Amino acid sequence: MADNRNIDDVLAAFERQIGDLRKETSRIADSLAERGFDMDELRERTRAAYGGAARGVRSAARYARREGNAVAGVMREHPTTTTSALAAAGLIGLALWWYLDASDRDRRHW
Repeated sequence: MADNRNIDDVLAAFERQIGDLRKETSRIADSLAERGFDMDELRERTRAAYGGAARGVRSAARYARREGNAVAGVMREHPTTTTSALAAAGLIGLALWWYLDASDRDRRHW
């Protein structure tokens, strides 16, 4: 029984928040209309921008997937080269970290 009351309280709070958001959206729409903005035109522009962005994201995701598959294929075909390249990158990173840490230590000493 207590669970139902908690759920009812949460739902009531949620419904109040939705009502508040609707009121705020209405106020914003009225304010924009007073300034001469056409809400239908804004909606269409927003939809067009969202659609363009969504197409761009889908295209980028397909490209990243293709490139990732290509890299994975090369790594499978040449495991020794892959291991050597990763080890070299790790050593370069370690050397860079060591150099930056040493130079930072010198600055703190002064």
